[in-house]
Amino acid sequence: MFQRYKLSKKIATVEGGSSIRSRGQNRETTMMKKLLLTSIAALLLATGAAHAAGVDYICGHYSIVVEPKNRTYQCFDGSTRTTSTVTVTKGITINDDTSGDKRIVKKLPRNKNGKVAVHGMPCRKIY
Repeated sequence: MFQRYKLSKKIATVEGGSSIRSRGQNRETTMMKKLLLTSIAALLLATGAAHAAGVDYICGHYSIVVEPKNRTYQCFDGSTRTTSTVTVTKGITINDDTSGDKRIVKKLPRNKNGKVAVHGMPCRKIY
């Protein structure tokens, strides 16, 4: 009888210890799940914002955005948790991705072969 009591006490200790450990792991797992879901949401928002920007061509460190019409959309800033309205005007914009300069042109720049190019660098279309 003494051995059974001792055995059952050991089992209770193991079960109690594992339940305490699993509670701690559940908190860590919950926090990791929240972090993962938050990072996925941020990635989707960033991807949506890049898609909303409408980058149509990449030419080295230049990007060309063709806007067929005027449009507005809501932009959410995660750091300040505010929403703002952004207005994009119709036209063709050439962005220098290294310096941040922007140029608005009336027609797409093309090389001698008729392909879209900026400063001689051929562009590839983004679908």
